[in-house]
Amino acid sequence: ITSILQGSCAVNESFKLATVSSAGSRPFVSLVLDDTSVGLEAACAKAGVHLPCSSMMELLEDWDASFDKLVKVAAFVRKEGIASPRLKGAVAPIGSLHVHAPIPRPPTMFFAAVNYPRPAGRNALPPPGVKRKPLFFEKTARCVIGPYDDIVKPRDYNDIDWEVELALVIGRAG
Repeated sequence: ITSILQGSCAVNESFKLATVSSAGSRPFVSLVLDDTSVGLEAACAKAGVHLPCSSMMELLEDWDASFDKLVKVAAFVRKEGIASPRLKGAVAPIGSLHVHAPIPRPPTMFFAAVNYPRPAGRNALPPPGVKRKPLFFEKTARCVIGPYDDIVKPRDYNDIDWEVELALVIGRAG
């Protein structure tokens, strides 16, 4: 799972968002510019922008409005400068922070199984004329971890089939 969400706007105004923590603090949303993290709540306050941002989910609930405000905050931080005394205490190198999953407990996660070639013919093609539909399944929110977190193997369970899941946030009707 990627832990940083990218906002796209004018190339010189691009930004990323991450859920991070520092020295045991509670996780918070961070505006990431290049390799520098700026606490979003503090940046919003200094920029005079009202944006509910206590979690990534809160930002996603009204993404269009959030995005417009995030662009303004990112522009403010770039204009003010990362070293500005006004941003003191809200700025840190992203590498010095613990990066969490962007949404630690997503509300719904649906996956498709047997949708790609697997080793040893484990999902060999069906006989001609037989349609195979993908198997869909749901995972619990407890399976989400951050990019550098350990994967905990259940006790006495040694037959683990590894694979990577890519999660996408889809918030608009097709």
